[in-house]
Amino acid sequence: AEQKLIFQAAGEALLVKGVHGGGAVFIGFFIPTLANMLFAFAMRKGKVFGKITVISGIAGNILMLLYLIVITFIPEAGQFAIVLAMPGGVLIMIWMILFTARLFKICNRINHTD
Repeated sequence: AEQKLIFQAAGEALLVKGVHGGGAVFIGFFIPTLANMLFAFAMRKGKVFGKITVISGIAGNILMLLYLIVITFIPEAGQFAIVLAMPGGVLIMIWMILFTARLFKICNRINHTD
């Protein structure tokens, strides 16, 4: 029980300190962001998703990858990193809304043809 409290306190201290920009955080965000970017690039080949969906996904994820690299390896460039993160985050939100809406349309079409 005592050891559990020690681990809990250490975890809370890390959360309070904020290890944003650390190696583990980099890997944890880099891999899914890279996967999202590859997914957005794959959307170009098909005719299912529109141009705005594809462009917002590619651009947003590239900006977020650059943000992650800058904030992790050049922490003193924090203001520049924020300039990358703000439009990147907005573009990713647009991308997610657009591709989710498209997937819902496809699912509705499939369900109504049965």
